[in-house]
Amino acid sequence: MFGCGLPVCAVSYSCIDELVKVEKNGLLFSLSSELADELLLWVTDGRKKADTIQLQLTLD
Repeated sequence: MFGCGLPVCAVSYSCIDELVKVEKNGLLFSLSSELADELLLWVTDGRKKADTIQLQLTLD
């Protein structure tokens, strides 16, 4: 997904932060409830959040 410029949701584990920069190119979660919360935010405020992450990717 990174090659396409799409933000990702990934399970948090050691060294993943080398690839996924929270709020820049994706989101990390440890528990299913955290993923559910993030997905709910994307649904309710998704366009704004996606635009923010896309802008960060563009600026980088």
